[in-house]
Amino acid sequence: MTYAAAVVAPHTIAIVRARHLLPRWDLAAHLGHGWLDYHYLVTGQLHRFLWELWLQGYWPPIPSLFQLPFYLLMGGDMTSGLSSSLAAFVLVGVTGTAILWRQWGAVSLLPASVFLALLVSSPFLLAYASVTMTETIGALAQLLVVYAYVRYCLEHTPSSARLFAISLSVLFFTKYN
Repeated sequence: MTYAAAVVAPHTIAIVRARHLLPRWDLAAHLGHGWLDYHYLVTGQLHRFLWELWLQGYWPPIPSLFQLPFYLLMGGDMTSGLSSSLAAFVLVGVTGTAILWRQWGAVSLLPASVFLALLVSSPFLLAYASVTMTETIGALAQLLVVYAYVRYCLEHTPSSARLFAISLSVLFFTKYN
């Protein structure tokens, strides 16, 4: 997964950085909210940061919150937000593999290999891998819900039930329009 991300980055993020491209439409809204949240946070405008999160009614706050660590670690450049989606793509592969491992243990080696092979060879998924929209982060949120559900089915503990409920809430706040 990391290798696939390393292959995708020069074809997308590096081009955006070199040509100083600007985002449009949905991508612009998601990157704009992520950067604005970052800006308010690093400049100490916590009241504006919280108000900005509150105003994200149509554009839910989870994608912009997911971008924050990348902006904080990589700087306030637009490519930091694009890198967050690439990280989500890698986490989709890791989470999907973890789900299969959790369900079937060592027998899941073949299904997990097929899952990862299809994931890294899909032109559609690779095209969305570095686009900061809700598709990649939404796929990650959905897989986290499935993982929490599998855990609850196997354990039936209060902590696994709470994790499942929290994961459903995260999914709701990832894309609810």
